[in-house]
Amino acid sequence: MTTTRPKRPIAGLLIMVVLALIAYGVGAKLQQGYLDNPSAANRFLEAEANPNAKSPILASFGKIRADAGEGKLMAKLAWMFGDWGDPAFQKTALGGILMIFGAILAWFLDKKGKTTFGICYGSGLFWRVLAAQILAALISNFLYQNLFKDPAIGFVPTFIPIVSITPGLIFCFGGEWRKVITAAVFGGIIGCPFAYFIFVNFVVPWGLIGAVAWVTPMIVGGLLSAEACRYLPWMARQESDPPVEPKAAAAAAAAANPPKMNASWFVKKVLADFSDANFYGSEIAGLFFILGGVISIALNPFNAGYGEGYVYLLFLSSQILASAFGVFIYWHRLFELGGYPTFVPVVTMGPMFVIFYYQKALETYGTGLHVIIVGALVGAVIMPPFANWISRSLPSHQPGYVGPVTSMFVNCLVVMAIFNYVPGFGV
Repeated sequence: MTTTRPKRPIAGLLIMVVLALIAYGVGAKLQQGYLDNPSAANRFLEAEANPNAKSPILASFGKIRADAGEGKLMAKLAWMFGDWGDPAFQKTALGGILMIFGAILAWFLDKKGKTTFGICYGSGLFWRVLAAQILAALISNFLYQNLFKDPAIGFVPTFIPIVSITPGLIFCFGGEWRKVITAAVFGGIIGCPFAYFIFVNFVVPWGLIGAVAWVTPMIVGGLLSAEACRYLPWMARQESDPPVEPKAAAAAAAAANPPKMNASWFVKKVLADFSDANFYGSEIAGLFFILGGVISIALNPFNAGYGEGYVYLLFLSSQILASAFGVFIYWHRLFELGGYPTFVPVVTMGPMFVIFYYQKALETYGTGLHVIIVGALVGAVIMPPFANWISRSLPSHQPGYVGPVTSMFVNCLVVMAIFNYVPGFGV
């Protein structure tokens, strides 16, 4: 047993800051070049529109969205696998597929003890979680086909069950196959239409941020689904079910063989944060997901980042910084608790600052770097402790992810409202 807290690895922080600045520098330059000369990048869109031209290797977000609305199978599948990247603002089928591949690879490597963070927090539920996510995604994407035809919404939130209700119920009630199917059905049926309803009836008319529509069904749907499952006899927990608190969450301070928390561990934790929202928490899955996004943007700048050109790289820059700042600031909590929700700003505050404030800052000051840094830092400071507090206050039968998504809901509304009046951002 050890009681000595390892020092914060400044080298690890510097590595991730440098990578974030590289992503920002490349993204800002490419995006500015696109804005100055849009015809150069628009050749991808023109090729898609011309039936006689050779189409890009990867279709644009708009093309996939339109073809999915027409019910074309390959477009529907591309949209569905892109759901795995939606929580990180990086909808790309290649990124989603590579994240799944990375998670499977992490499972095999973890069996040999060759990973740092394992897969699914050491719960042993990975294959059940993945099966339920795929089933929920199929339900969400194919049951609500008509939503793709609604001009009132340009984005269909089919990703909701993958990162909330479905895996959350499995972690709460166990991974027996009837429970897996029940969790998939609850998530697949509830998540997407609930988010659509909030978006059309509240977000659009009231001018709220889009995240409100996405996290509200995660919170309410998760709480209500968990309550409903308590009255389903086959959902009762069995002795064979993994514990609600995964073994990976054991405090490093109390572990017989504590992990070596150094610069390498720091970098891997940042990578793992990119797959945390998907309930994998794997550095390998996170790395493959990032690689998928980078390859996608190289093959077609209108594929990742919702067809907004090279903004994807700005998202990535803010997310790397948000995670790195959070891991560095709450290093002691990671040591004491074994886990801490440093991923929360990665999938909300960091990229949202880019969406809302970057372009205005660029036009006003000639740079938007301060937007990237401040958004990442603010999110890293306030969001993880709020999420942790709520998660630890929930009853044991409620899904723990409600804490992080509630932190997303509250902090994004409050912080974004404040920064709308801060010079250099919203004013």
